[in-house]
Amino acid sequence: MEQSLHSMPLVVVTHRCSEEIKNHYRGLQSDEQFCLEIFRRALIDGDNDAWAALREQFQPNILYWLRHHTRGREALEIDLEQNYVNDTFSRLWQWGHNQKAKFNHLGEFNSQKGFDSLPGALRFLHDCLHSLIMDRMRTHTRQQAVPIRTADSSIPSTSEAHVLRQELWSTIRATLSDTREFRIIFLVYHEGLKPRQILQLCPDEFDDIKEVRRLMKNAMDRLRRHDVILRVLLGYDDPE
Repeated sequence: MEQSLHSMPLVVVTHRCSEEIKNHYRGLQSDEQFCLEIFRRALIDGDNDAWAALREQFQPNILYWLRHHTRGREALEIDLEQNYVNDTFSRLWQWGHNQKAKFNHLGEFNSQKGFDSLPGALRFLHDCLHSLIMDRMRTHTRQQAVPIRTADSSIPSTSEAHVLRQELWSTIRATLSDTREFRIIFLVYHEGLKPRQILQLCPDEFDDIKEVRRLMKNAMDRLRRHDVILRVLLGYDDPE
């Protein structure tokens, strides 16, 4: 079974997975291996098509969990639904990336994090969403308790420079849909903090210096598509 399952075309595996998900939620007997195979190909093989199939199959689950989460309403006041979906899959991908070297075949993979069953895989995906929501809530609470300046108080609100600065940051906020990427750019270019200072001053918001630099790189990559924003933004000191 394992050998034939691994050699099946992804479109066949995906179709069978869809059928088995329906059976699972109807309480009918199901063969979970097809859905688990998509997880395996995405996480262990790093198959991009399998990742697309994984997102298509299980995005509805994440949306359902988010909308019915005890803090879902609060979470959606902080960020968009799609960002929670994207970041939940990102957390799953990051876990798979970190663990990838440890697993070489399905048996080893299934022994980790409950991936020996579809309910186990769904619980792990749900845990990724739950931890994401709680992290966003903690970050939001911290930001509310210690708000950062939204404008330079030394510049009169009627000045042209002040208006232009506000327009710049509004444009940057609209460009960076990821709130954490915007947070990094704001702290660096508005507050004048270096990455290591950010980590020292906001220890609850970021895991380590690598995460700070990764978020900053992702944000700058997005902003490079907007030359005007980047030219104005880089008028500040380039962080080290």
